[in-house]
Formats: sequence, C-alpha cells, structure tokens
Amino acid sequence: MDNTLGLFAMLTYVATLVPSNFKVVFPAFRYTSFYRLLLKNRRSIGLWTFGLSVAHACVILYQQHSSLSEMEFYRKSISGFLLLFIFMLLAVTSNNWSIRKLRKNWKRLHSLTYVAACLIPWHISVKMADKWSIVTVVCMTLAVNIIFLWTFRRYREIAQSKQHQENITILMLYLRLRLLLMRNKTENLVDYQSSDCSNLSSKRSV
Repeated sequence: MDNTLGLFAMLTYVATLVPSNFKVVFPAFRYTSFYRLLLKNRRSIGLWTFGLSVAHACVILYQQHSSLSEMEFYRKSISGFLLLFIFMLLAVTSNNWSIRKLRKNWKRLHSLTYVAACLIPWHISVKMADKWSIVTVVCMTLAVNIIFLWTFRRYREIAQSKQHQENITILMLYLRLRLLLMRNKTENLVDYQSSDCSNLSSKRSV
C-alpha cells in the first residue's frame, strides 16, 4: 500500500514538471492538447502530489510504528522528511495570493521542486535498499529521467540565452555601422553643398 501511494505521488509529481521541461526540450509538445491539459491543471496536480506524499508517509509511520523509538528509522527517513517539507511549501504557496505577495521570490521558492527531484533517488535507494520491486524500479527510472530532462533543459536555455546575447551584439554592431555610414554621408553632403554654394558665390562675384 505504501509503495502504491509512493508511485502515485511520483506520477503526479512528474506530471507537474512535464509542461515546463518538455516545451523547451521538445518545442512541438506545447501545441498538443496533452500539454495544455497538464498546464491548466498543474496546480491541482501539485496538490495531489502533496496529499499522496502525506498519505504515503502516514502509512509508513503506521506500518513501522514499532521502529519510531529507533534512531536508524529517522536516519533513513531524512530524505522523506525533506521531501515532505518541500512539497508542503509548494502546496501552501500554490495560489494567486502567494504569487502576488512573494513576487519574484515565488519562482525562486518553486524551483525547490528540482531539489525534490534530486532527493527522490536518495530516498528510494535508502528506504528500498533491501526490498526492490517493479514499483521501485519505475519510480527510480522516472526520477532519474526527470533529472536528466531538467539538466538538458537548462543546457538548452543557457545555449539559447548565449545565442540571444550574440544576436543582440551583432545587431548593435550593425546599427552602429549604419549610424557611422549615415553620419559620413551627411557630412559629405554638407561638404558638397558648402562647396557648391561657394562656387556659385564666386561665379556671381565674377
């Protein structure tokens, strides 16, 4: 039961990360109805992730209540407590009021979701070290793939940012060159008109 809840929590968590990552790594994905569906319901799916994680933790606490007095239980559960804390922060601030109040800090806070992605493999390997199952393998595969996907997304974003900066630099150089050419043409025109005026004046005087 606890593993099943953990699997559903993992699936909903991955669903919250798919839109923002796939639209960068696979640009055509943003035009699909599945992308729009996930994006529209991402906040609700995130709340489901937190709820399922709490249920998962409660089942484990109930099943292992006899181990609550042992330090080993808490040592193995550090990653789980950290994940619950992160999911709680994300769930509590998943509303318009928090977005207005936190402003730019809201986005920084919600980037903790990728810290959670890095904690999940640790959590699975520690808690399931001696009892791996198909559910464990699926969860670990999803966690590793979402980390890889996010890493590749960041690489693409940095590369695009550098390309954008290079394009701006080239555009600025082009504009400066155009301004210099226009300035030279203006100066030449003024000089030509001045010489014409002086020649005309000299002819009139003669």
